[in-house]
Formats: sequence, structure tokens, C-alpha cells
Amino acid sequence: MTEPTPHPAKFSDVILDAIEGVLDDEVERQDHPIRVLDPFAGTGKIHRLHDPGRIHTFGVELEPEWATQHVQTSIGNALDLTAVFGPRFVFDVVATSCTYGNRMADHHVATDDSKRMTYTHQMGRQLHQDNSGKMPWGDKYREFHVAAWTEATKFLVPEGLFILNVKNFYRTRTIKRKKVTELVDVCQWHLDTLVGMGYYAWGEPIIVPVRGMSFGANGSKRVDHEMVYVLRKEAH
Repeated sequence: MTEPTPHPAKFSDVILDAIEGVLDDEVERQDHPIRVLDPFAGTGKIHRLHDPGRIHTFGVELEPEWATQHVQTSIGNALDLTAVFGPRFVFDVVATSCTYGNRMADHHVATDDSKRMTYTHQMGRQLHQDNSGKMPWGDKYREFHVAAWTEATKFLVPEGLFILNVKNFYRTRTIKRKKVTELVDVCQWHLDTLVGMGYYAWGEPIIVPVRGMSFGANGSKRVDHEMVYVLRKEAH
């Protein structure tokens, strides 16, 4: 029996717990079952929050090797959700984790037993051209996520929730022949982008402590927490 293709960045249990708490509050607020979409579903861990009669989860994943690991995930592109759901389907909540644009975007496919916790290495082949798992922080990364968040917003009801798990990272660059290590504020960029699309903060951001990987460049300097932002879409 072939082992399932591993995924390097599944929701951690503590992140899922945080999201579950938000969804429970939203079910109580709405007083009806809610539909939750993860447009970057990976192997489908979001479906652990599926609760018949209360929370119905839907996943979309571009790479078949990951999408087929859960029956409630559809193979599809987050940039074209109409192709998956049609033009009239809507969701009460978008809950997802984006890629961070860090070293996990290394697109090298190693053929040895080197330790690489990257999307491409875990997949064992080059990723789809629209997979942000191979996009380092930069213009292409930002343009992709503007398009993805715009598409998700089209399928979110007015006053629907957008729950985003994201994390900053350190990178080392050579500037004027000197190596400089700097913090890349991925979190603030995503937050500002969503606010610019018509969302507003719903409660305080949730800070979740995590243990970063200790190997690789900047192994001794990792951001020790992830963020979960909860935003609400404006009514009009």
C-alpha cells in the first residue's frame, strides 16, 4: 500500500482549537448551521471541525496527491472557485492558512535523503504553477494572494468571517556586501490587504506559541508564534 504524500504545513492542533472556538461562537451568533471553506485545504485537516448539524466544512486543494486524502476536499484552484462550486454557492466562513513565503518555498526536488521541510520536497515533484508553496516572499507571492483573497471574498456572505492563520519569518539578505537578517512582516501585509478589501477586525488577534524548525538557515532565529486573525466582511 502506497503511503500518502506528506504535507509540510498542516494545521497544528492548537491552531485548529483556536479556529474551532471562533466557529462555535459564530454558530451561536448565527443560530443556524454554517458553511466553512478552506481554499488551501492540503490534506484536509480543516474537516476535523466538521460537526453535522452545526459546522459543514468544504475544502479545495490544487494538488491531487493531497486533495484525495479526504473525501470532503475537492481538487480545484483557489483562484477559480466557480469551477468547483458554481457561481451561486456561498460560505459563512473562510478559514485557512496561507503559505508564508519563507524557505519552505524552496523549489528544489532533492533526490538524496537530505532533510528539507519544503512543499516541493514533500510532494516529490514540481508543484502546479498556481501553487503558492513555491513562491518566495516578493511581488509574485503578494499578487497571488491578492487574487486568492479576492476570489474567496466573492463566495463569502456579507458579514461573513475570514479566519487566517499566518506567520512571520526571518530572512538573510546581502545588502551592500553585508549579510543582514531581517524580520519579514507577512502577517501585517495579509492583515492590511484584507482590510483594504473591506474586512474589519472581529476581536483581538489570537497569538499561538509554536516551536520553529531548528535546522536550515536562521535555524537559531525563528519566530516563536503564529497568528490567527479573525475578520468580518463588511455588509456592503
